[in-house]
Amino acid sequence: MTSVMEIPLEYPHPLAGDSKYSDYCPGEKFKGVEYFISNTCRPDATDVPPAKWARDCPWLPWMKLGYAHPAKLRFETTIFRVDSFEQLHPSLVKLVREKVPIYEFTPTESDEPNVTSIQYFKKNFESYLQGDIFPLEETY
Repeated sequence: MTSVMEIPLEYPHPLAGDSKYSDYCPGEKFKGVEYFISNTCRPDATDVPPAKWARDCPWLPWMKLGYAHPAKLRFETTIFRVDSFEQLHPSLVKLVREKVPIYEFTPTESDEPNVTSIQYFKKNFESYLQGDIFPLEETY
């Protein structure tokens, strides 16, 4: 059985309302759609199709297209499980271990707040302006 969920997103854009972000914000609201496609099968089924995720959304702040620019983005990914972290692409393993090692292991619990890429950009705006390479190294 294949399940398709389409979730419309609309909320105040985190960069709206502050003139210093006018070149980095597409408009007053973030409007997008997320799509989740998953498959459920009998336990003995083989060759189960992978899950998929997609998002249609406005351009991202670091693209610096200016206020009210009509550009849109489409992200698509296929989701599958690996047995170990080392099975991921070597460049991703290297990046995580060097810059954001907290993401190598899944925590058993977390009280960390959710942070979107736009909120991360806003929080680290000065680093962006200085030309720092993202993701920034995590400091504890």
